[in-house]
Amino acid sequence: MTADDRDWADDYRDCAEALRDLQFHLDAELSPDEAARLVAHIEACPPCAVEEDDFRRLKEAIRRHGSAVDQTVVARLRARCDDLLADPTAD
Repeated sequence: MTADDRDWADDYRDCAEALRDLQFHLDAELSPDEAARLVAHIEACPPCAVEEDDFRRLKEAIRRHGSAVDQTVVARLRARCDDLLADPTAD
């Protein structure tokens, strides 16, 4: 992958930072400007879009079922976040 292929990541510092801010975004704790930048990054970044979808579904499952969330989903999400934080270019 060339630097030109990753230009969308540069718009929001990097994927690891975007993922760190994702939870704040989902909890409506980012400023409007920060939220807009994050959303633009997610719309242009397929790996971050997948993570956003997973986080949204997890939050919805927790809201619906409380502590009855499937722990395999939680473990998969945590492992994926750890992988992306270690290497944001990982698929």
